[in-house]
Amino acid sequence: MPPTTIILGVGAVLYALAMGPLGLTFDATPLMIGGIALAAAVLGRAPRLSATALTLIGWGAAVMLTRHGPVPDQREAAAFLVGAGLGLLTARLVARTRAGVDVGEGSTVLVVGGMAFYLAFDVQWLYDWPIWTALLVAWGVWEWIDHRRVAASGAGATPAEP
Repeated sequence: MPPTTIILGVGAVLYALAMGPLGLTFDATPLMIGGIALAAAVLGRAPRLSATALTLIGWGAAVMLTRHGPVPDQREAAAFLVGAGLGLLTARLVARTRAGVDVGEGSTVLVVGGMAFYLAFDVQWLYDWPIWTALLVAWGVWEWIDHRRVAASGAGATPAEP
């Protein structure tokens, strides 16, 4: 089992504990998932997850600074753009020094995350932390499946997995 699967699984449990029994605000979701992805990228030796992680961390920090910090509410959209942009820019800088970082993954996060954020106004279950816990678990399962696929293809280790 690849370390990314284990890290994402443990991250899902920690996220569920923080959101459920500990009662952390749902606004922390992008920041927490970004942190979990960063742990998977670094500790799991999977640099391909770096852009995803850094983009989510930038966006998540902007969410927290706007909704629970000093940034005024009327600047929320601009703050989210700046935060996500800074995360993507950081990923680009990391990509210059570390092989296997795909900045395009950060762009995908912005589209998917933006769509989820947009739809959440009409689709209430997108605000439910158990959904995001399940998605973290599904991501971990995908990492395991993909790791097995690469190993079975005889391609050997990729820059993402040793």
